[in-house]
Amino acid sequence: MKLKFPWQKFQMIQACKELVEMRLWESYENLDFFVVETSLEDPVVVSIMGAGGEEYGISVFRGPDAFKQPIMITKEGKPATDKINTIGFSMVYYRDMQYEEKKWLKSCNYRAKKSDWLPSVISKKPGEMMQMVEKDHDINLMLYIVRGIIKAQKDGKFCPAIKNSDSKIFAIEVSGDISEPDVEVTYKSFPGSEELLQMCRDEMVYDDLSALPDISRLPKLDQTWVVVPVYVTSKDIGNDNCILVIAEEESHYVLHADIIPMDIGQAMDVLFGVFIGDNTAESVGIPDKIIIAEKELFDAVRDIQQLGINVSYEKKHPVAEDIRESIANDLPSFAGKHFLNHLDIPDIDLSVVPADDDLQGWKLVQKVLTNKFINFWHDSDDLRKARSAKKFFGDSDWEYYIDEYDQMMALPTYVTWAALTYRRVENKPTYVEKLLAEALPESLRISLESLNDSYPSLYQIIETNGGAGYIVLKDLLLSKTITVHDQGLSETASTTTLQKLK
Repeated sequence: MKLKFPWQKFQMIQACKELVEMRLWESYENLDFFVVETSLEDPVVVSIMGAGGEEYGISVFRGPDAFKQPIMITKEGKPATDKINTIGFSMVYYRDMQYEEKKWLKSCNYRAKKSDWLPSVISKKPGEMMQMVEKDHDINLMLYIVRGIIKAQKDGKFCPAIKNSDSKIFAIEVSGDISEPDVEVTYKSFPGSEELLQMCRDEMVYDDLSALPDISRLPKLDQTWVVVPVYVTSKDIGNDNCILVIAEEESHYVLHADIIPMDIGQAMDVLFGVFIGDNTAESVGIPDKIIIAEKELFDAVRDIQQLGINVSYEKKHPVAEDIRESIANDLPSFAGKHFLNHLDIPDIDLSVVPADDDLQGWKLVQKVLTNKFINFWHDSDDLRKARSAKKFFGDSDWEYYIDEYDQMMALPTYVTWAALTYRRVENKPTYVEKLLAEALPESLRISLESLNDSYPSLYQIIETNGGAGYIVLKDLLLSKTITVHDQGLSETASTTTLQKLK
């Protein structure tokens, strides 16, 4: 069947969406490389993206040095990106897409809503900038690759996990009709595949194992544990945390359950903590056997087998399936506990500019802005991920601060910072800059421009008055004193505190 342009682009978008719905990142990480062979060009090296919670899609390395390119990226980092020859896609909400991406979607005759989660399909040649996929050859290649993976998964043949002692890599041979291709799978060697596999094995070793508590002398328990990380991704509540559950196999007794960032190091800390007694039963010891129901964590902890523990990987263990089902059924209450819903915008006439001394009037305008900022945070995947939050909270647990310091307005402070300064990519406008580019009521524009034009400085609080709702600050950079009318700050701030404010 010959597809007509731009219909083949539309088909490619649909295929990418279908692939993402399979959520393969829950079983495979970006180092589980595999090969797709087609009649269109040399074998390409493919990686599933999404296990890290940042990008969801696939990355494809192509050309004669396809097997060397992932090694270059790992060893050289950003400088190597100029040398790669790649094609692939990542998922982006339509409301967050750049102009070029939206224009490309329109060229595909694809009508999108702001809330649609859609693939941004790009290609890049060595020494050139990335660009949206346009060439018939590239579109057909992407269709072959994506539909080949989908067919292999539906047939139960997709299994690209890196083998520990094998020099062969998983390969999918795709042929026939591009809309409904024929697929054959095998493990085979290619020039450069052995070096790529060895790099992957080296990278999968958990670097900080020696820094974890010594468990070699703990008592042995005649038990089997099932360790289940349940990743909560943007399709659920928009966060990159995981609910880590450790249960005893025979009794289904949950020894430990915790909400942690999607981070192997923290998962390891929790597991070793359970060994030394940080668990519901307060028992100390290590089991005879541990079953890990997630590939990335299994690869990280397999080295503890040297301590006499039988560690195995079993994605669909019955206990793990029960735990996943239980968490899925209770997810709405989980989300309700940890995340705010959208806030109502105060119904005030923003076209009326309050007088300069109308403190109450400007406070209402500020409340409109704050609620807009919180709703912006609620809708933005990036801002509810550990990577962005660390820019504001550092290494601290951002969820803890938002929950624990709710009365001290931790969330409004964070979202105001994010709205004013956070850029998902370097040249993309901030949320406030986007708002200022729109037609806004005058009072809202004045307040926004005032926030956006203010300079960052270091202040010392020299007086607080919770009753009157103000604090007096000394600007340490300009050596002047200012008064800030803010009820929350006036009730929570301390005169011994230094504040770095925007």
